Amino acid sequence: MSNLLENLNEKQREAVLMTEGPVMAIAGAGSGKTSVLTTRIAYLIEKKDIDISNILAITFTNKAAREMKERVVNLTDNKLSEMWISTFHAFCAKILRFHIELLGYKRGFQIIDDDDAKKIIKEILKEEKPDADQKELKQIRTKISKMKNRSDNEGYSFNNNNDLASQIYDEYQKYLFTNNLVDFDDLLLLTIDLFKQFPDIQKIYNDKFKYVLVDEFQDTNNVQYELVSLILGDNRNIFIVGDEDQSIYAFRGANIKNISKFREDYPDYHIVLLEENYRSTNNILNAANQIIKNNKSRIEKKLFSSKGDGESIVKYKGATERDEVEYISKQILKLTRKGYKFSDFAVLYRMNNLSRMFEDNFLSKHIPYGIVGNTSFYKRREIKDFIAYLRMILSSSDFFSFERAISNPRRGIGKKTLDKLKNYMYLYDLDIFEAIAKSSEFLGKSVSNKLIVFKESIEDYRKQFDILPLNDFVDHILSDSGYLKALKKDEKFEDRYGNLLEFKSILHENQSIYTQSSKQDMLLYLLEDISLKSDENSDDYDNRVTLMTVHSAKGLEFRVVFVIGLENGIFPMIRASEADQLEEERRLMYVAVTRAKELLFLTNANVRNLYGESRHTVESLFVKEIDEDLLSIEGYDSYTSRPSSFRTNGQVRKSERMVTSLPKKAASIKQRKSNLDKYQKNDLNKGDRVNHTKFGEGMVISVAGDNCIIAFAQPYGIKKLLKDHAAITKK
Repeated sequence: MSNLLENLNEKQREAVLMTEGPVMAIAGAGSGKTSVLTTRIAYLIEKKDIDISNILAITFTNKAAREMKERVVNLTDNKLSEMWISTFHAFCAKILRFHIELLGYKRGFQIIDDDDAKKIIKEILKEEKPDADQKELKQIRTKISKMKNRSDNEGYSFNNNNDLASQIYDEYQKYLFTNNLVDFDDLLLLTIDLFKQFPDIQKIYNDKFKYVLVDEFQDTNNVQYELVSLILGDNRNIFIVGDEDQSIYAFRGANIKNISKFREDYPDYHIVLLEENYRSTNNILNAANQIIKNNKSRIEKKLFSSKGDGESIVKYKGATERDEVEYISKQILKLTRKGYKFSDFAVLYRMNNLSRMFEDNFLSKHIPYGIVGNTSFYKRREIKDFIAYLRMILSSSDFFSFERAISNPRRGIGKKTLDKLKNYMYLYDLDIFEAIAKSSEFLGKSVSNKLIVFKESIEDYRKQFDILPLNDFVDHILSDSGYLKALKKDEKFEDRYGNLLEFKSILHENQSIYTQSSKQDMLLYLLEDISLKSDENSDDYDNRVTLMTVHSAKGLEFRVVFVIGLENGIFPMIRASEADQLEEERRLMYVAVTRAKELLFLTNANVRNLYGESRHTVESLFVKEIDEDLLSIEGYDSYTSRPSSFRTNGQVRKSERMVTSLPKKAASIKQRKSNLDKYQKNDLNKGDRVNHTKFGEGMVISVAGDNCIIAFAQPYGIKKLLKDHAAITKK
């Protein structure tokens, strides 16, 4: 047991050993909260002799849940299958698999992601608003989600005739119920309904979970708080880990007041402050402390580290945003020559549109980069198409998946035909295949025959699924359905087919995991797991610079961090005028700063072109909250500023004074010439062959204004580029 605790500091040990009653660990950034959580679970098992199945640990991402499971396995030698360590959604999905029939659903329900939900909304709106675009669909989906996640969730339906989301809410829910589908919000709400309507079921889980642990408590919303309360019942052994200073998801419904509510609901709580940071140097932490202390709604704490002071924080101002980008790329290249890898760097921004100039600049300098937020694996079209076929193997009631499968590839069956089939199903309370069997009664013979052929294909796939090895089964569907033949006509065939091959390997891996389950159950568990994963980003970081929003950076760390666009109106955002909004923006800045392990650069521009308008900027108030003695000033205003790395014996060296004076007229001309040198006139047309200095030979697919789309050989694929960029030459 001493070995279990020996790597923990005094406060971490206190958090582990205080096992009984309500405990709140306020865990500062980089303070080792995962170690505390996993060691606490191990301590309960090894020292308190608690069976692992009687411990529930809830976190917010599948990645965090996997890491916790692996650590607990290493500490206790327990089996992964016996652990209840998961996200809120995965926990609820598991509960509903056992009991959802009590709520009127069928056992084999399917979980839809946000993209699926938007397609269903589009279908519902087809008559009233057939031209609804993706932005509008996203807004309606977001409103529906917020309606579900309000604190008063009984019935969770609004009656607001002026709001489109409210008008279609009931129809949306009816569609889900009829097709045995649930969305992410329903997973939680249905579990709450289950516990409220069936107290005997709730008691089973109250008795089962003797110890409950919740990670990232500051990110919980009202529904999640209620769910935790229902899981506990009269049990008081609740351990929460949170940090009000890192509560940055109010736009998703996170309620920072839940930490205060916890203190009210459990007045006998014990609090532990985890303030020792294992990630960053003290200069970085002191800057973070100085920024966040200006927030009023927080529990006071001060991060510190044993890593020493480290390097000064660099504050850089460019004459323009181009100077800002150029400076950062030069710093990256300079540091890579000193042994840093490209994957050691992150560029963090408050607004997505600030990334474009970095893409252009990094391409021209051959700096590999990745933008977090690209389409995740399970959301790719070909994967979702194939999953629709797999769902049809499990259910004849899932019209949403049926519609996707029968339309990919095209089979000469139009939307009107599918609508008639669906209406007939609902009218006579039939499943899809029962309605198809009677389709000659309400459809033409030719169309009816096409539907029957598809039905027979799915029935054949169900038989083959039980007989064939999984790899052969996948090949059979791809070939027999005509999907592979149609896919070969796609300009991204190699990428898409490669993704399907990767999916084959995922099926194979899962078969080895679920060895105790039937193939049907294995497929059910796999599709559930995929649905839960599809809401997360799947970007990897390889050896490339990471470009990402601050929201996406939560939970990550990098040796070198550049926080860019630090200007009032950008960071903090212009709408952050109210005190609560400004405090949320300040917490975002705190999160950004505490991602850095060794080097931190805070950058902005004197003049920025934004939304087609050039304007002088005002430095972010957050930068001004940092003590001057922590900063080294570089760039546009360094020679007028306080002592910095540009000064020797209190004086500015003449050559450096000249460099920092660049924004004056002569320097401006020089900068414009430097920028122009990066571009040339390329008269490109569709079908032209080109060479690119990084991507090699390619063919122009389309040209629109200053941009062109070029197809390069793998691994680069399709790229959207500036057509006049110097990296491109016409053959």
